[in-house]
Amino acid sequence: MKTYGTKCSGCGIGISPNELVRRARDDVYHIKCLKCAICGRQMSTGEQLYINQHNQYICQVDYQNSISSTNTSLNDQSLTSKSKEDTGALRNSINYL
Repeated sequence: MKTYGTKCSGCGIGISPNELVRRARDDVYHIKCLKCAICGRQMSTGEQLYINQHNQYICQVDYQNSISSTNTSLNDQSLTSKSKEDTGALRNSINYL
């Protein structure tokens, strides 16, 4: 395998020209290496992905769970206005791909 070729964004190992890959944005992954950063589940081709505030890919289920828990927290009357702002920032920091 060439040492100067494309490297997997997940594991960092080179990708040979005859290997199947998955792409997300500008990243290239071995099929097995594109995984949800939260649950570790392998992503499927065509599946909707989201990017969290750390530029990690997350699956739709975990994205929906994070939004649901954020909404639950926003409805809690014991939250201060500062923590409500932080929760809003978290919601805005997750991008849809």
